[in-house]
Amino acid sequence: MKVTLDFNFPEEREEMEFAVSGYKYFAVIQDVKKYIRTKIKCGELSSNERKLLEEIGGLIDKELS
Repeated sequence: MKVTLDFNFPEEREEMEFAVSGYKYFAVIQDVKKYIRTKIKCGELSSNERKLLEEIGGLIDKELS
């Protein structure tokens, strides 16, 4: 399968950069999710901190699905 993306340059430069760099954003999101999981599993957290991290992790999962 071959996919071709077509952008009007320079008007759509930002959109092109998002498309080309998407893997970088995905990697950052995965790192944040891993950090959250580690903090929840191994961190000494207050109940409020744990709840907040769980909510943030859930929001990330929801938005990516």
